[in-house]
Amino acid sequence: MGDAANRFVVAEQLGVNLRRLRTKAELSRDELANGSDVGHGHLSKIENGGLLCRVDTLVKLAAALGVTPNHLLAGVGWRPREDGGGGFEVERPRSDDHAR
Repeated sequence: MGDAANRFVVAEQLGVNLRRLRTKAELSRDELANGSDVGHGHLSKIENGGLLCRVDTLVKLAAALGVTPNHLLAGVGWRPREDGGGGFEVERPRSDDHAR
């Protein structure tokens, strides 16, 4: 999988996790945007899997949701290859065990 495809897979899973955790916290996008100091449009792109955010944004979102950054990255892993490099793999969480 190429670098761009890797980013897409991670961004998509981050968005799935973010939406799930925001819904569980019963927060609107506006409430999460205000609580995390992340712009509404930026938040929308992240949640829809169209943007892979920076680490500082990830930490802000996690704090506003009352979870760790690990919760936002649940299901994202890295599989190294024997010849070097590697690629991301995504395993969708089967339950809400990762939330709060």
